[in-house]
Amino acid sequence: MEEVFRSIKLRRMVGVYILINIAVAIISTFPYFKKYKILDFSFWNLIINILLFIWICSKIIKNKVKLMPLIKNFKSNLKWKEIITILSSNMILSMGFSFVILYLVFLLAPNSIEGLLNDQSFYDEKSLSSIMFASISGTFIAPIIEEFMFRGVMLNRLSIRWSVASSIIASSILFGILHNSLGAIGAIVFGIMVSLIYLKYKNILIVMFIHFLNNLIVFSFEIITYFMKDQSRSADITNPEEFKSLGIMGIAIILISGFFTIRYIIKNWPKKIDTFRI
Repeated sequence: MEEVFRSIKLRRMVGVYILINIAVAIISTFPYFKKYKILDFSFWNLIINILLFIWICSKIIKNKVKLMPLIKNFKSNLKWKEIITILSSNMILSMGFSFVILYLVFLLAPNSIEGLLNDQSFYDEKSLSSIMFASISGTFIAPIIEEFMFRGVMLNRLSIRWSVASSIIASSILFGILHNSLGAIGAIVFGIMVSLIYLKYKNILIVMFIHFLNNLIVFSFEIITYFMKDQSRSADITNPEEFKSLGIMGIAIILISGFFTIRYIIKNWPKKIDTFRI
């Protein structure tokens, strides 16, 4: 599979990504589609991911990649203890950063706090179908696309000219930028951790599976939150004491989960990183 990753130029991959997004954005403005309320942002985002998935499949077929060895390697190297460590430490760390960011936003721009909270949830989705489109896209398709692009193509291509250390950090930062404001830092850390898993086992299926589990948990929580939105909105989001407690709790969570996260990264960081190549 590494041969496939190295054969795809970054500018071509970015070009395909941009073209697909532009094409779908233009099509979504056609009057015929505009009259159907079900065809909202979540639907068109699902279409974009499906098209990207088809493009990835075409690359795999064109290069005649044999999947059975990858699947066998996936089964033999699937370490549940390691997976649980990555998922739990990253989710808790992300929660801590989210709490701290919310507290800082409340201090610096209290008028924008409600909008920020709404941006991170499904509260403003108009229908259950919209949530389902987002969940299917985010849980089942996005992990394949994002791991193929970031841990597969980008990490391999960048490592041709850069050290693996620089490649891990650069690809993880770009990965984090594509995520929402509260989840960006957690996404960067997640990117670093799964990059190390990929380098360790040289199997993209393993990191896709970890990403799938991560998103499954996140979207399950979001769906539950959606159905409890009336209760959630009843909370007083202007209470300074509540946000102060949130900030203190966030710092405590970051310190505790950060310790285990950093320990995992140091333990699994490739040796002789400056000269190591994928």
